[in-house]
Amino acid sequence: MEVVSGDSENDAIHILQSFRQRPALYIGEKSLERLGEFISGYEFARLIHPIKDPPLFHIPHEFFTWVDYRLGYYGSTSGWVEKIRERSANEGEAWDRFWMYYDEFHDRQKYVVAQLLGYERRIHFSPGPKGEDYVEKVNSPLSLYAHPESKGIYREGEHKTGVFHRIEDLETTLSISRDDLVLLDQTWNYGIQSER
Repeated sequence: MEVVSGDSENDAIHILQSFRQRPALYIGEKSLERLGEFISGYEFARLIHPIKDPPLFHIPHEFFTWVDYRLGYYGSTSGWVEKIRERSANEGEAWDRFWMYYDEFHDRQKYVVAQLLGYERRIHFSPGPKGEDYVEKVNSPLSLYAHPESKGIYREGEHKTGVFHRIEDLETTLSISRDDLVLLDQTWNYGIQSER
C-alpha cells in the first residue's frame, strides 16, 4: 500500500481500495465487522495521540446518511457497519453490500427533486434559564435529493443530514408543509410513501 498523492481524500480512497482488493492481508478475511473495527481503532488512536496529519481512513458523515437512505432506515443510531450487517445474510454479503454502497456514494449524481427556500424553524427550549427559542435558519436553499433505486428523499451538506421515507416525516421533522417545497422535477410528485 503506497500513498503518494498528498491529497488526503484521494489517499483515503486509495487505502480503502487496498483493503477491498486484499482483505486477507489487512484484516484476515472479507469481513465488514473487521473493517469497521480497524477503522474505529484507527480513529480512536488519532483521538488519544496528537496526530496532525489528515486521516488516512475517512468515511464521510454523508455516507452514514447514504446507508440509511439506501437501506430504508430512519432515526436509527446504529452505525453503518451494523446497519449493513443487519440487512445481510452473512459477512460476505455485508462486505459486498458495503462496497456497492461505497461505490454508489462516490459515483452518485445528486438528483435534486425539490428545494425549500428561506427555511426557518423555531424550537423552544424550556429548561433554559429564560426559556429561549433556538432558531435554525438556512439562508441558502435546502435541497432534497432522490436516488432512482430508493424510496424517499435525503438532505446532506452544510445543512444537517437526514433521510425521509414518507412526506409526513419530512413535514414533521422540518416543521413545514409539502406546499412549502419548490418542486424542481414536476414528475417527482413527492415520490415518497404517504399515509394520505
